[in-house]
Amino acid sequence: GGNMVEELYNRGFNVIAINTAIDDLDSLDIEKEFKFHIKNATGTAKNRVLSKQLAKSVANQIVEIINEKYTSMKYIHIISSLAGGTGGGSIAAVSSMLQSVFTDKYISVSAILTSSCENIRLKNNSLEAFTELAAIQNKIGQGYILEEYR
Repeated sequence: GGNMVEELYNRGFNVIAINTAIDDLDSLDIEKEFKFHIKNATGTAKNRVLSKQLAKSVANQIVEIINEKYTSMKYIHIISSLAGGTGGGSIAAVSSMLQSVFTDKYISVSAILTSSCENIRLKNNSLEAFTELAAIQNKIGQGYILEEYR
């Protein structure tokens, strides 16, 4: 997800990279003002439950960032790998929350599938995240499924 955000940033899109792992954010070649570190976390170690808890704890801050930086934006597109903890664990909850808060904006999602060479835990994370996204498909805008490029 972060790599996609960096690519979009380099192409001139308005972005915000959100992560629990400061190392992952530091590895992105984007300005610091477009990075948001979820405090009290050093990653989630692919733990989807922890990710949901952390995302919920900063939901109001995410809304504030969007209100401050992107008030005039009509579209919000969320991009995340499904295999990991932070993004994959929270993508459905964050998407649904943003749609309920920003009823005047169009929320869409790009979900990056797990590579076929990944371990079973990451594949299960992807399946669980995909199932959660499918459950809210009628509450948010268009969803896109992307394959991880290796």
